[in-house]
Amino acid sequence: MRRPHARLRPGYTLLEVLIASAIAVLLMSALYFAFDLTLQTSDSGRALVAESNLNRAVVNRMALDLSSPLGVLPPLSGGAIDGSGDATPVETVPAATDGTTTTTTTTTPETAAPASLIAFQAGVIGTGESLILFASRVPRYLSDREIAADTAALPSDGHRISYYLHSSGKGLCRQDKEWLTEDKVGNSTEIDRTNEDAEIIAPEVVAMQFQYADGAAYVSEWDGSQSSTDGSSTTGPPRAIKASITFEFKDRDGNAVQKTIVHVFPIRTGVGLIPPPETTTTEAP
Repeated sequence: MRRPHARLRPGYTLLEVLIASAIAVLLMSALYFAFDLTLQTSDSGRALVAESNLNRAVVNRMALDLSSPLGVLPPLSGGAIDGSGDATPVETVPAATDGTTTTTTTTTPETAAPASLIAFQAGVIGTGESLILFASRVPRYLSDREIAADTAALPSDGHRISYYLHSSGKGLCRQDKEWLTEDKVGNSTEIDRTNEDAEIIAPEVVAMQFQYADGAAYVSEWDGSQSSTDGSSTTGPPRAIKASITFEFKDRDGNAVQKTIVHVFPIRTGVGLIPPPETTTTEAP
């Protein structure tokens, strides 16, 4: 009697198992690198968008300030004739009365000290590293009922806006003070750094450079209160301001990467006075 053969159970050889494992490792490695590349691309895209948004926000902020009417201030605005803040009174002393005639003697004070004039500002005073704007804004009491109710002291609509680099060398600061009605402003064109930590608007900024267009070329400094070429009017705002701002960012490896943007802000109120070019006439022999 023939005995039936036992049925063999199918299986994999060691070589097949090794080949399948190698293929699985390759597929998992390729999947890992694909995910890693996707994450890197996504992080780079988000970082690029954040950098672009920061650049755009800084430029828009400066453009908004430079588009404000650049106001001027006449001399002796709120000042006193003696420069002390209070006008010098004239003393009046009544004379003796003899019953028929009454006379009055007026004592005139000595010559008052020279007045502390407030320089006539014409919108822009800047250097290569800082920018000061004297702008005019809509008074807040026109929209704020609480301020409007306080008729004792209404805020000024003149603002002194300053852009400067933090003393540490990192961070773009913006200072907005109500001109002449706020402490430590007055006639000084020096920037008050008392609260510079709270005035940082872009901590990524590590350098900046301003240049001012006078109608013919760019210069490194500007003072709108100086006399113009005609000797009677002020120089006024420049035709345009070129700002070169350097940002410092960190890449995925923690390395510092610097990027510089250059933007030109036109000043629509900066009409200026440009002298006509000199012409020479050569007579024929």
